[in-house]
Amino acid sequence: KNQGSTIPGQSLANSPDTPYPWEQPAQFSRPHAAIDYILATLMTKEGLTSVTQSIKGGASLVDLTSVILYSGFTAGKWSPDLMLILTEPTIYILMAIAERLDFEYVIDSDEEKETIPDSEVSKVLREEAGKPEILNVMEEKIKSSDMSADNIPQSILQKVDQAIKKNNSLLGR
Repeated sequence: KNQGSTIPGQSLANSPDTPYPWEQPAQFSRPHAAIDYILATLMTKEGLTSVTQSIKGGASLVDLTSVILYSGFTAGKWSPDLMLILTEPTIYILMAIAERLDFEYVIDSDEEKETIPDSEVSKVLREEAGKPEILNVMEEKIKSSDMSADNIPQSILQKVDQAIKKNNSLLGR
């Protein structure tokens, strides 16, 4: 029944000499430094290829943001609190990439919440972070804000433009 899931109290039995990355102090504690890291990571050839393929494939920007930020959390890059703060800027970065490459994009899927089972990412975040309200707050913040291409900060657009010019070969894909 519990194959692949953690055993209650497992973190208390793990060796303190080898903690998980999220059990240590986060690498980034300031939003601007973390945003620069996310932008730099997404602007690599591999990052742009992955993001553009996902957007072309119909993945929503909210889903991509969740994956990007959760991956950073599990790698010890930021805390769950900073992850929440990074949600909106990360969506804007993805919007800017899609806009500059003339891709159609979906901000959030239109499916009903009740018909979608909890994803593995949501379950692990709730278990590990110990803050089940984080995902709900993230969703509400996204839904309540005016997420349109006109609101993308100019600094993000400039950085995306520079990165796209640098990796011009990706435009042909």
